Amino acid sequence: MLGLTFAALALLEQASAIIWKNDGTVEITTTFVATDPRNPFPQGTVLLLTKAKEACGDKGAPVPVGEPVVVGITIAEGKPQVAMSGTYACRQG
Repeated sequence: MLGLTFAALALLEQASAIIWKNDGTVEITTTFVATDPRNPFPQGTVLLLTKAKEACGDKGAPVPVGEPVVVGITIAEGKPQVAMSGTYACRQG
């Protein structure tokens, strides 16, 4: 783990999108300032899971469907911005 709390990771987040699919899964895309742009997966996965928990709410716990992917990397204000996307199913119990 990066040693950052969920609250600290949330502060690094820039934007996110939540899209519900017809099969009941939810696709989360989030953009954040990467602390390690060579390996954004630990940081991005935590952010995606946090957003998936919010999206699933009382529908159950989010379960990843496949692996999260990096969908873009840019430099904004001298800092690496990474966009990642992941799909989750909300499962009861």
